[in-house]
Amino acid sequence: MIWGIFKKELKDSIRDRRTLMLSIFLPVLLISGMSLLYENLFFREEQEVTAKVGIAQTTDEATWQWLSSMPGVEWTKLADPQEAAVKGDVQIALELAPDFAAKLEKGTPAEVKLYADSSSMNVSRAVDLLKERFTEKERALVETRLTKAGVDPQQVKPFVLDVRQLEGGGEMATMMISMLFSLIITLSVMLGGMPSATDLFAGEKERKTMEALLITPVSRLRLIVAKWLTISTLGTVSGIFSILAFVVVTKLLTERMATVLDYGEGTAALMLSAILGIVLFSALFATLQMIISIIAKSYKEAQSYMSPIMFVGMIPYFLLIGLAPNELTPIHFLIPFMNIFALLKELIYGIFSLSSLLLVLGSSLVLIGAGFAAAYAMFSKDKWVLGK
Repeated sequence: MIWGIFKKELKDSIRDRRTLMLSIFLPVLLISGMSLLYENLFFREEQEVTAKVGIAQTTDEATWQWLSSMPGVEWTKLADPQEAAVKGDVQIALELAPDFAAKLEKGTPAEVKLYADSSSMNVSRAVDLLKERFTEKERALVETRLTKAGVDPQQVKPFVLDVRQLEGGGEMATMMISMLFSLIITLSVMLGGMPSATDLFAGEKERKTMEALLITPVSRLRLIVAKWLTISTLGTVSGIFSILAFVVVTKLLTERMATVLDYGEGTAALMLSAILGIVLFSALFATLQMIISIIAKSYKEAQSYMSPIMFVGMIPYFLLIGLAPNELTPIHFLIPFMNIFALLKELIYGIFSLSSLLLVLGSSLVLIGAGFAAAYAMFSKDKWVLGK
C-alpha cells in the first residue's frame, strides 16, 4: 500500500514542470556554473599579476627610476592619483614622503602610503604584489647599508623560516573542493525536496484535497510515510544529479580542481559514502520540510517558512569551513547536519573512516526517527493536517 501511494505521489511530482525545474534542472545548472566560477576565481595563482599604480606628477626623476625598476608594476604619473584610483583608472594610489629619494640616501625612514579598494580581489592581489616589491627593495637597501658598515648581512638573519605542507594535508584546491562539494549537496537537496514538500501538505490543504485523501481506507501513517519517501527521493535524486554534474564539469572543463577528484582505487568506496551522506541528509531534511508544510496553511505560506529553514541548515556548513579533517572530533559526527558535512569533508580529503560513517549513520537515524515521529503526531491531528 505504501509503495503504491509513493509511486503515485512521485509520478504526480515529476509530471509537474515546476518540480522538475526546481528539483533537477536548476540545481544542475547552478552547480555547473559554480564549478566553473570557482576554477576561474580561486585558482588563478599561476597567472601573472600586474599592479597598476598611480603616483604624483611631481615625483622626482631619481625616485621615478627607483620605482620603475620594480618588476610587474606599471607606474603612471597623475595629477591626483587617489581620484584616479577611485575612478578605476589605476588600482593603487601611491603617496611618498617628501624628499623620498634623499631620505633613502641618508638612511632616514621614508613613509610610503598605499590607497586601494581592498574589496576587489584584483586590487588586493595588486596590493600584495606591490608590498612584496617594496619588501624586496627594503631588503636590498638593508644589505647595502650593512655591507657599507662592514657588517655581514647574514649576521642579522639568525634563522630561515621554511613553511611546508604536511604530508597528507590539503592544498588550496582540495580545501575549495571540500567547501564546494558540501555546498552542492546542501543546496541541491534542499531545492530538490522543497517543491514536493510544500505541495504534498500545504498545497493539498489549500486545494481542499487533503480531506478527500484522509477519508480513503488508508491509514495516516502510510500516507505520511509515502509522502516522506517522495520528498526524500526527490532530494536524493537532485543531490546525486548535482554531484554527477559537478564531477563531469570539473573533470572536463577545469584543470586544478580536476586533479583533486582522482582517488584511484578508493573512488568507489568514497562515492558510495557520498551517496549515503546525500540519502541521509535528504531523509533528515525531508522531516523538517514536512513539519513546516504541515504547519503552513497555504502553499505560499509554506514557501515563506522554508526559506529561513534553509539558512538554518547552512549554519553547520559554515561552522566547518575553517576546520581540517584532523581537527574533527567524534562530536562533529554526532551533531545533526554537521555530522554529514564532517563526513563529506573527510571523503573529499580521501579519508574513509568506518567509525565516522557509523557515527553519522546512527545519529542521523535517531534524529530522522524523532523528526518523523513529530511530523506524524502533527499529521494525526485534524487541526494541523486540515488547517482548521
